[in-house]
Amino acid sequence: MLDKRVFYAMLLIGITLLSSSFILSYSVQRGLGDLEVVRKSVLNHDGTNVSVVVYRPYYPTIETLTPVVVSIYGTGESVDTLFAFNIELARRNMTVISVESRKLEIAMGLLDESTLNDSATTYLRALDFVRSTYEVNQETFGILAHDEGIQVALRMMQYSDTPRAVVAFGDLGRLTDESFSVVEGNLLIAVGKDDSQSLTKGTGIMEAVSGMTEIEVGITYGSLDNLTAFRLTTGRSTSMSDTLDSAIVHETSTWMVSGLQGTAQLARTLQVDAQVFWYQIYADYLRAYSFVFIGVAGVLLVYTTLRPRSKKTTSSPQTDEN
Repeated sequence: MLDKRVFYAMLLIGITLLSSSFILSYSVQRGLGDLEVVRKSVLNHDGTNVSVVVYRPYYPTIETLTPVVVSIYGTGESVDTLFAFNIELARRNMTVISVESRKLEIAMGLLDESTLNDSATTYLRALDFVRSTYEVNQETFGILAHDEGIQVALRMMQYSDTPRAVVAFGDLGRLTDESFSVVEGNLLIAVGKDDSQSLTKGTGIMEAVSGMTEIEVGITYGSLDNLTAFRLTTGRSTSMSDTLDSAIVHETSTWMVSGLQGTAQLARTLQVDAQVFWYQIYADYLRAYSFVFIGVAGVLLVYTTLRPRSKKTTSSPQTDEN
């Protein structure tokens, strides 16, 4: 019979790894202890309640109030999709908000007018709520948008005051040059290194918005301090994993700090390369390995339970008839 110590050892290792993954994940989601992450219920324009996730630094290191960044994910995604960007921006003295929108989570592809207007209004309500609830900069805010969330961001800008920094990254294939006419400046567009279609589209958008005839990747045109900056960049990973691309996170952090807090703040704030979101990937690996050990322990338990036990046979004494 299999030694029970093997079963208990497998089970103990699995539980330990699983517990460690949850603890590490919880810590990473809060910037390794630097951030406050809360969910607030906000009354939406249609009378329903929506959940607004707020990321804030516990101890801001800037003299002014923290600016707000509205984080908008794409269709079929969720608040957690942009967690890397949300926590890294919040660690650099920003109040980041995202809305748990069921319409965006369910909808796929090009958004219709109703969903666009509804989602844009919802994010505006969330922005108003944060401004009225927390001590934040009332005049300065930025927008971060991914994939189809860019459509929502552009629609939102039609009804709001001008954001001082806009980051649009991901799939640009469904967007038109004219849709970006609401962006006055300080626009960063980032795409995956393999997304040639979005790169071509992003180049056309930049040329149309900036009025320039030729845009090169990795070059900043204009001034972030004067709200006239434009930049097109590519990540290190493919478009399928751009939400965990450290290069795009780096570019976004640099752009938001410079646009919302001033370029001089870059030298005083937390270095943009000091990223902690990668620990979440380690937590995911720990969780995966824990399931392996727990699964093996389960198999061993079933095997030892169902395995037929061999019966010991005793031979009867033989008698000599002679």
